[in-house]
Amino acid sequence: MGVLSWGAADALNGALLLGGVFVGGALTWYTVKKYFIGTQVPVSAGGYTPIGQTINPQPTQEQETVVSD
Repeated sequence: MGVLSWGAADALNGALLLGGVFVGGALTWYTVKKYFIGTQVPVSAGGYTPIGQTINPQPTQEQETVVSD
């Protein structure tokens, strides 16, 4: 009740209260999204390649191995 009374006492206090609630909600959502939900990989995305790793296919070389006695 005290916080709501303070916010209702003046227009500047009300604007500060609303701005604080908005910024607090945005920070809470960012924290939940970043640390609890994380990055989701959809099932239809195909093969999973971790970030920072690339797999380069090696060129195929035909080698002939000769074994003699």
